[in-house]
Amino acid sequence: MNPCAHRWLLILWAFGVLFRVASFGADARRIADLNPGSVGSYPSNFTVYAGQMYFSAYTFETGIELWKFETNAVKLVADINPTSDDIGVGKNEGNGSTPYAFRVLEGQLYFTAFEPTHGGELWRYNTNELVRLSDINPDRAAGTNFLGNSSWPNGLTIFSNALYFSATSSTNPEKYELWRYASNEVSLVADLHANSGTNHSSYPKGLKVFSGALYFMADDGTHGWELWRYSGSEMTLLDISAGGPESSAYPKYFTAYKTNLYFQAYQPETGYELWRTDGTNVQLVADHFPGPDSSYAENFAVFSDALYFRGSDPAFGSELLKFDGSQITVAADINLGADSYPKNLTVFGNALVFAATDGIHGWELWKFDGTNATLLSDINTSGDSYPENFVITAGILYFTATTPETGYELWMYDGQKVSLAADALPGTRDSYPMHLTPMNGKVFFSATDKLGSNWEPWLFDPQFTNRPPTITLTSPTAGAEFTDQQQITFSATAVDEFAAIQVDFYAGDFLIGSNTAAPYTFTTNLTAGTHLISARATDSSGATTASATVEITVVAAPVTPPEISLMSCDGQTTTITVMTTTDREHILEASEDLVIWTEVARQFPLAGTLTLSHQSTALHQFYRVVIP
Repeated sequence: MNPCAHRWLLILWAFGVLFRVASFGADARRIADLNPGSVGSYPSNFTVYAGQMYFSAYTFETGIELWKFETNAVKLVADINPTSDDIGVGKNEGNGSTPYAFRVLEGQLYFTAFEPTHGGELWRYNTNELVRLSDINPDRAAGTNFLGNSSWPNGLTIFSNALYFSATSSTNPEKYELWRYASNEVSLVADLHANSGTNHSSYPKGLKVFSGALYFMADDGTHGWELWRYSGSEMTLLDISAGGPESSAYPKYFTAYKTNLYFQAYQPETGYELWRTDGTNVQLVADHFPGPDSSYAENFAVFSDALYFRGSDPAFGSELLKFDGSQITVAADINLGADSYPKNLTVFGNALVFAATDGIHGWELWKFDGTNATLLSDINTSGDSYPENFVITAGILYFTATTPETGYELWMYDGQKVSLAADALPGTRDSYPMHLTPMNGKVFFSATDKLGSNWEPWLFDPQFTNRPPTITLTSPTAGAEFTDQQQITFSATAVDEFAAIQVDFYAGDFLIGSNTAAPYTFTTNLTAGTHLISARATDSSGATTASATVEITVVAAPVTPPEISLMSCDGQTTTITVMTTTDREHILEASEDLVIWTEVARQFPLAGTLTLSHQSTALHQFYRVVIP
């Protein structure tokens, strides 16, 4: 005989959730979350205009459009292309105008943008007026085509108070030539390539102003890719690699030094070497790697009255080379017996700073003082730090680099030491800062603070004094009562001068939930008792503000006793089937004397029922089901 006794008690329920509050660099902060979620706004083309930072960025509603940062806020300048496409499920994605090629001239911002009627053309913005300036590639009659033909102006370059650029006046075949915007008119400067065959374009590239003239590389279809000079009235071909259409010199990396313009160019006899022009004559500076092999002169920088560049030397490999006006020499052999591949040559203070590898420390930050090359810092002691994206503002050199401890982040060199400027994505993960652009001692850039592809606009400001956010707990209200089975809504309003805010909700000192985007709200239930509820807002610079605390009461919800529907014994095993009235956990306890009770099984019900069992050799055994 197995008598069974049962008694019912009120359940005590509790839960715990762990949350991590992200910490950010003290002076770096995300200034907007333009496209919330895992897909970012991918800001780029940062350009300083009228004391503000302009850039292009994507949102789902607008597509890629023109934005600006002013007075601690990011604003949409214009939705140039207001059209959108239905992507299903009742959503329309903006098409965007994709503005690019920004250039400031005489207090106005010029760029290329697309809108359906006229295609991609030249636009101008002057802080209060936005106008399209060109229709270089004419459109067919209205209503005959959905999208306008595009000229896609590119390489906008200021010369003689005018704007010069490459654009196409035809779609099929393309007709890219040199154009000019001056005196409120767009005009063709020169039609270099004849309209014959399948290629009608000269494709002007690398526009460079030097000594009162505009230089560039182009292909006229007769001489190949060669050097051209435009004086403002006369176009001149400077044919380096004489011959027919296949005899191209490919001049590029134009850099002014003293009274000449220096560049890399090709001849079959010498390979890619250092050349120069004074505007009249073109001259090979030196066949530094003799014969048809090449030195590949590139990464030019003028420093301490000399022209420095990366080039291949037949004896030392790819190293830092120097031209002093008379001869080319190896300035520094950084990687003995191999190549150091110096790049990003940047004049900073009284030194030339660059990235290179010595074969021992990996790709790191170096400097050259005119005599010796020195490793500035072994940023990544276990490998390469890959310094890139050099910019200078307020006497500080900023760049990006990576270490195992910080990931790929923003770094700085003040002339004395190299240090981490900001760890936008704290810890070992990468924020991948891109498009670094300085303005008045600050650095704007694009970065991600999550693991997804969510690049957004960021700002590093060493002088920034952060004002903490404001926060108000709106729910629950003081004195409210709930049961421990009731879902409680927790809500707060939070405001910061920047968009990156995290709101944490607390019951006493226990974190019960977090939210990183408005509306800041979530629901859950709490254990029976008195709770002090508060909310805390943290911005992306780490400043925190707590709301006022409210007291609420949570009481245990009454429980209807379950029913024992079946109890059976099979030898030493007793099985009890229970029809439940709650989804709480049930415990089976056993006793031989009705005084001392021992837990022998526990289980959560499934679909309103559960089965508990126990093995015992006792002659008499009592059981009860308890809801703790």
